[in-house]
Amino acid sequence: MNQRTDFFLRLGAAFLITILVAPLVACLFPGTQVHRVLTRTGQGALVLLLLFRAGDPRTWRRRAMGVGMRGPHRCLRQLAGALPAIAVFSLIIYGSYLLGGRELLLHGSRLTLAERALRAVTAAIGVAYFEELIVRGYMKDVLGNLLSAFLFAIIHNFKPIAGSAPVDGSYDPLLVLRNFDVITEAWSDPYLAIPGTIGLMIFAFILNDMRDRSGTLHWGMGFHAGLVLCLAMYRQWLSGAASGARWLYGGSRLYDGALGIGALLACWAAVRFAPRPNWLKHKGADKRQ
Repeated sequence: MNQRTDFFLRLGAAFLITILVAPLVACLFPGTQVHRVLTRTGQGALVLLLLFRAGDPRTWRRRAMGVGMRGPHRCLRQLAGALPAIAVFSLIIYGSYLLGGRELLLHGSRLTLAERALRAVTAAIGVAYFEELIVRGYMKDVLGNLLSAFLFAIIHNFKPIAGSAPVDGSYDPLLVLRNFDVITEAWSDPYLAIPGTIGLMIFAFILNDMRDRSGTLHWGMGFHAGLVLCLAMYRQWLSGAASGARWLYGGSRLYDGALGIGALLACWAAVRFAPRPNWLKHKGADKRQ
């Protein structure tokens, strides 16, 4: 069995496990939004299935390091990814506000600034490390550049537009099936699904190139974390729903509008063509491109 077939079989098995296990997980975490229960259960199932037959657990750390966690200048490379992402998307957010595309939250957020910042930083680091290790560290090698980027975009669009209802802690064996329309909500509106998929694929291509051109995952981890941080923080002051043209400003995710997609295209061009310092290069990568 080739690696691609093996991966898709495990992905399908993770979906079936989610259907069976998510109702039990929901009983343990009452009050958690249902889509978070479903996605976290699915992620956990996929990771366990990828680790199945992965050899001695004592070798897992070494193998994880081998798919891109090693390499020099780790912190510097992460900063080289995070700072441009924060700068570019902060400009997009502020520009959207100045142009009337985002409204100021007159009553502020229910969270204090410290609470929002702590949650944002935790989410940024956790999401960046987890997804880069799984997608760029494993899936990219197994599926290739285009297919891994497409799957990355497809999976991220299985998410409700404005959150979901909390689970009540009772056992519902049909939890996944009853809420399937919730997690596929973004696909119900082509106006959201198409630009969202395009933006996410460009984002994935950026991260793929960052790994290829630096030889490690750290540059992409920084860029990924910077984007997640901006998405998590701006709703402390501005509305997540665009008050202007949605095709231009996008939704709460920013990258599903023309401004966000344009910013990602500019970042992709910079990654591919802008000169880089030696500490950000992977020996031989530019010759292979």
